[in-house]
Formats: sequence, C-alpha cells, structure tokens
Amino acid sequence: MFSNSWNLVTNGIPTTGTIVSTQEDYCLRMHVYDYGVQFQTTDHRQIDFQENCANIYFDGEQVPVLYNPHNPHDAKLTNFADLWWTPILSLQ
Repeated sequence: MFSNSWNLVTNGIPTTGTIVSTQEDYCLRMHVYDYGVQFQTTDHRQIDFQENCANIYFDGEQVPVLYNPHNPHDAKLTNFADLWWTPILSLQ
C-alpha cells in the first residue's frame, strides 16, 4: 500500500474528480466514508473508482485526484490523509 501511494505521488497524473456517492462506515471506532469518485483522463475516458477515507466530502464536490497513467482505475484522492492514512491503518 505504501508503494502504491508513493508511485502515485511520483508518477501519477493530477486531475479533478467529482464525488458521485457517499456511504458512512466505521473503522477502529472512527467514522470513515466510502466515496464513489468520477474523473476524466487526459485522453477523455471517464473513470469511476471507490475511495474510503476519514475526510468529509459531499456528493457533487470537486476533489483532487492522482491516477496511474497506465492504469487509470488505480487512483486516489490526493490529500495527505487519503494517500497515507489507509496504508498506516493497515499495519495495525
């Protein structure tokens, strides 16, 4: 997981996505949210991916995304918590 986040930080393409769905969940007694995110690649393909994080976003909100140019479904929201929190939690 760390290597995937690092690969996206160093080689990913930045773009803007849109939150298209939200579902609340719990992880280690914390609120987390499962988001459906949609964005468009530089070659105009529409990509949908799922992301879970502790940050609160709203349906329709524009969010920063990084994606792998060789596999655009390999994408993440691009703030510190979204890139690194899930890999850190997985170590527990």
